[in-house]
Amino acid sequence: MRETAEIDIACTVSEPVSAAVNWRALLPAILTVVTGAQVVIIQPVVVQALTEYAGFSAEQSGYILSAEMWGFAVTTIAMVVLVSRFHWHRLIYISVGLMLCANVSSLLANDATTLSICRFIAGLGAGGLVSLGFAAVGRLPQPDRCFGFAVTGALTYGALVVAVAPMLFLFGGYSAIVVLFIATGILCLGCVRKLPSAGIRNSSHANDSSSSPWPKRLSALAAMMVYFAAQGAVWSYLFLIGTDAGLSENEVAYGLGVAQFAGIAGALTAAMVATRFGRVVPLTAGILFGILPLVYLFSNTTPLVFATVVCLYNFGWNMTHPYLLGVMSSLDNTGATVVYAVAMQKIGLAIGPAVAAMALAGSGYHSVLLLGMGLFAASLFLIFWPALHRQKGGLDPAC
Repeated sequence: MRETAEIDIACTVSEPVSAAVNWRALLPAILTVVTGAQVVIIQPVVVQALTEYAGFSAEQSGYILSAEMWGFAVTTIAMVVLVSRFHWHRLIYISVGLMLCANVSSLLANDATTLSICRFIAGLGAGGLVSLGFAAVGRLPQPDRCFGFAVTGALTYGALVVAVAPMLFLFGGYSAIVVLFIATGILCLGCVRKLPSAGIRNSSHANDSSSSPWPKRLSALAAMMVYFAAQGAVWSYLFLIGTDAGLSENEVAYGLGVAQFAGIAGALTAAMVATRFGRVVPLTAGILFGILPLVYLFSNTTPLVFATVVCLYNFGWNMTHPYLLGVMSSLDNTGATVVYAVAMQKIGLAIGPAVAAMALAGSGYHSVLLLGMGLFAASLFLIFWPALHRQKGGLDPAC
């Protein structure tokens, strides 16, 4: 209880942008996010393990992964209600418990149906951890910087796992990946009491919510959903967009691989810059990185141009994400809006590919690019109002 109290006190301190990050509070929150999000982060590795080492077909692997994503989505949406009604530590213990039980059961599953059920339950736990982990980050001082470090940590973890995946497969194939999930879950259990126990960030800011009425919160949440719908539309088809633009599969794969490092750089930029220039300026720049480079994909291109485009795109994506969450954390003093935003993010990622598929049926990949660019522009319009409101009200740094 003493550790929790210390963190709650730390969360009440108003610090300048140049102040040191409270790593003692931030690292447990990052571990919670990574533990929950790791399946999403390393999806290609999971699919490879299922098909090449667990003996499932590509179709079965897709259904197994889909089951986990459905579990993930169900809990992130449920957390909209649960986060304000239950003790956060209890919710985290339940989430980790579901993940551990499901992962242990996955080691014993011998058929696709049983494994899909296990992975659905694991997804239920994972969704809770991501929602509460991000909510805990949002309660810290300098939330934009902390969100930047959280996204950087998740992307770096994903890059490391992808790098060591061949070695893991030698030890145990798909089971080795599941054991990794179990290990991170056990580590997360040890950090629960270092996380916030409830949503109130600072009782002295009790009037913050009155300065951010629900219309502005809804606009911000809509921006989150629309932004990730754009990401789901473009990112899911980016490989095929590259080959349609005249590149070979190897050239496209190389460009997308290099873009992962650009994504880490984007998140780290958000962590380093934080709110020195407010939120409107970096949000505008990041979203424009999602719009302008795509213009170069409307015709045949070269491997260098494609790699540059996807690097700028991924840089902007992972720089924008922390600032979007930063706006959400500024809209109330409970962390609830961050939880709502995580749910909107997952809904957007689910809607995007479906809407892109409908657009694709009409006039090909150019329509997907136009759709993505239009959705990005809409998200900028929607987030501008709540972000600028916080700055004009003196609650966030000025532009």
